[in-house]
Amino acid sequence: VSNATGSGGSAKVLGDRVALQGDAFIDASGDTGGGEVLVGGNFQGKGAEHNALRTFIGDDVTLNADAVTFGDGGTVIVWADEVTQFFGSISTRGGAESGDGGFVETSGLTSLIVSGEVNAGATNGVAGSWLLDPEDIEIVETLTAVTGVKVAGDAGTTTEIFNPSNTALSNEVLASEIVTALVTNDTNVIIHTGTTGIDTGDITVTASIVANVDTAQSLTLDAAGSIVVNGSIDASGGASTLDVILNANSSTYDTASGTGSVDVNASILTNGGSFTSTGIDFDNTGGVITAGAGAVVIANSGTNIVGASISSGSVSITNASDLGADITTSGTQVYTGAVTVSGATVNLTGSSVQFVSGVSGSGGTENLDITGVLDLDGAATGLATFDVTGSSNLGA
Repeated sequence: VSNATGSGGSAKVLGDRVALQGDAFIDASGDTGGGEVLVGGNFQGKGAEHNALRTFIGDDVTLNADAVTFGDGGTVIVWADEVTQFFGSISTRGGAESGDGGFVETSGLTSLIVSGEVNAGATNGVAGSWLLDPEDIEIVETLTAVTGVKVAGDAGTTTEIFNPSNTALSNEVLASEIVTALVTNDTNVIIHTGTTGIDTGDITVTASIVANVDTAQSLTLDAAGSIVVNGSIDASGGASTLDVILNANSSTYDTASGTGSVDVNASILTNGGSFTSTGIDFDNTGGVITAGAGAVVIANSGTNIVGASISSGSVSITNASDLGADITTSGTQVYTGAVTVSGATVNLTGSSVQFVSGVSGSGGTENLDITGVLDLDGAATGLATFDVTGSSNLGA
């Protein structure tokens, strides 16, 4: 279905149980635009195509839907209503002379194992995206050895994978494959979880993601449940920026859990990229956030605990916040909700610091030091000291 003069065609591999093994190669590339490859179903299993229950893509399998010279990369979907295991290679690159990167999805509704490479980049265009969409997911350094799950050095077999009685399967993606997509292949990565099955839609970052990107990329964790960052996300050694988006309690593709929060227990360094958090509560007590000139936006609807320092171009916290550590910005700091200072001494340094709903100490012994222009709407109460180095604009 490749096309040497026009756009690539369409290839569909469908069935209840779908396995591509050995050196299987499906090419829907085209000189002026990439085509379409569907294995096990369409986008999120929502198309007219028959959805597979279980889908397996082996180590040496290649799926291509590139734009060769001009045009945008195509689409490759790997889907299963139950279990997807992806170990091969997928490419939907934009044209070498012009064109944006394409779109890739590798998803298993109840179980997803990923140790394969995705390339949706563009040499002379906008980077494409890779979506992973299970229920829960853990980002790991190595895959867990579970019956029916192929691991490193294992030739792999579909016998246990396709066994319908084998339900003891995990949800894991290798951190190294996320790094390869972001750094080597200039591909934005989106990991989304849902609450369709028995899981709560959580995303856990266990292994560190060291993504020293040379072109601006984004890593989006979009969870119907909670997001827990136990491994660092670090782009500090790259030539460009990494936007980090943590959306908990998300209803982007599925029903939100109603309890999803964001816990940052390891450092996040964006190298000038933005950091965004949404959900119920936010707590970075275990992880410093360093965004350089990038903006930090914490828009969680519950309590936002700043337990470790934040350094960025600007900070915006849109609901109630608990400040227990220093925040340093080259630009503005805006605190829309009620602010409680819980750290013994908290330093807020920026071009301006605005409290829209006032500020108070948690126990009457806290010290708040501000360097920059203070805009205070509401009262300042319950603080042992409140020192401002700079001018002050005092509202009601």
